[in-house]
Amino acid sequence: VFATLPPTVESPPRKARIGPAPPAERMAAELARRAGRRTPVLVVDDAHRLDGPSAAVVLGLAAAGDVRLLITAGTDVALSDAVVALWKDQYVRRLDLKPFDRDETAGLMCALLDGDVAGPTVELLHQWTGGSPLFVTELVRHGRRMEHLAQLGGLWWWRGPLTVPPALAELFDQRINGLCATSRDALAATALGGPLPLSAVETVAPGVVEELEDQQLLRTGAEGAQLVVRPAHQVLAAAVRRRVSPARQRRVAAALLAATGPAELDVVTRAQWQLAARQVVDVGLLVRASGMTLHSDPELAGRLARRALEQSGTAAAAVALADSLV
Repeated sequence: VFATLPPTVESPPRKARIGPAPPAERMAAELARRAGRRTPVLVVDDAHRLDGPSAAVVLGLAAAGDVRLLITAGTDVALSDAVVALWKDQYVRRLDLKPFDRDETAGLMCALLDGDVAGPTVELLHQWTGGSPLFVTELVRHGRRMEHLAQLGGLWWWRGPLTVPPALAELFDQRINGLCATSRDALAATALGGPLPLSAVETVAPGVVEELEDQQLLRTGAEGAQLVVRPAHQVLAAAVRRRVSPARQRRVAAALLAATGPAELDVVTRAQWQLAARQVVDVGLLVRASGMTLHSDPELAGRLARRALEQSGTAAAAVALADSLV
């Protein structure tokens, strides 16, 4: 990226030779020109995505010491030697940032909204974003624009559906577009309901879970004696569901239902698969699942209850739908 800077002729006083300056020197000169009398600062986001020449430019700027650097890089991803050298050789100070906990998420939301936020709203957005400051910020901004966030009784409440903000949707689309069909099936399977047994995901999309975990799109972990797979976070799961075609959704959900028995899955996951497979549903199962997701995902609770009501017309399904709307 940086290596494509247009060449400039080096002035004789600085170096004895005449000719195009190296990319790091050209970058430093351009930053100094733009900064004027101020200290030039270069911000590099997602440094783990830099190509080799660009990472070398950043390292050269750090070694020269004429430019201040603010650099972010993902965790648990491969870093180039030049990026590692930035902190290993103490050109920059390394700070390891963890996802926000609930209280830190509440503090960020209060600062963005300039007011107190209702506890259930904090819990809802914290669960959905996994404590990612970027995701929380984009959701709050999107919620303000779409009027999903409203002040009631001196507190900010989330009063609309949870949707993926356009800025985050574009970010996820770029990552999903480069995946093969099998990897997309694996993401669709976990987005339809999770966590899932690894064996179930491997039945639908064999041989791709480890690669998707390396790309920080899926997470695996032990639950009892079972290894399970889940999306990296709920915002990603929502972005995947937005992209999954009805045909893929129906095929993947039907395959998951066929590959697992009722005892292997929780009520909510099995209800979500029945909903996605567009087959005859277990009305009682959908009503129970609606009640279980009422506070954590009211939009899902409403879809489950509505499908149960459409098939059965029972009072229990009608009450579940009314609760989700409230």
